[in-house]
Amino acid sequence: MGKKTILHNDLKKEAFIKAFQNNYGNITQSVEAAGVSRGMYYQWVKDDPEFLARIEAIEPKEIKKDFIENALLKKIREGDTAAIIFASKTQLKDRGYIERQELTGADGDKLGAFTVEIINGATAKDTNQ
Repeated sequence: MGKKTILHNDLKKEAFIKAFQNNYGNITQSVEAAGVSRGMYYQWVKDDPEFLARIEAIEPKEIKKDFIENALLKKIREGDTAAIIFASKTQLKDRGYIERQELTGADGDKLGAFTVEIINGATAKDTNQ
């Protein structure tokens, strides 16, 4: 492999790494943006420990979480009611923002008393004997 090919490969790897970050770890979009095949990406992962380390350091799941969180916060700042309700239900439970479900009998009447018997380690087959 000549110097020109190595330099070309290095440039393609850099393009892929940048695309990988920008596409939240989506390999398909990243190989298309970098102009390489998916097979080439897997070859780099297999043969180039430095490339693999850089890809792993990107932490695409964390980037996605940050992106989603930022989008949610933007919607909250804009006054989006659904976003505010969602954030309140998930982040403010300790302040009473929680959904509850109330179980009632027919026509809203109180439920009658019932007993639940828990048999440790038994299966349905064991209890029918």
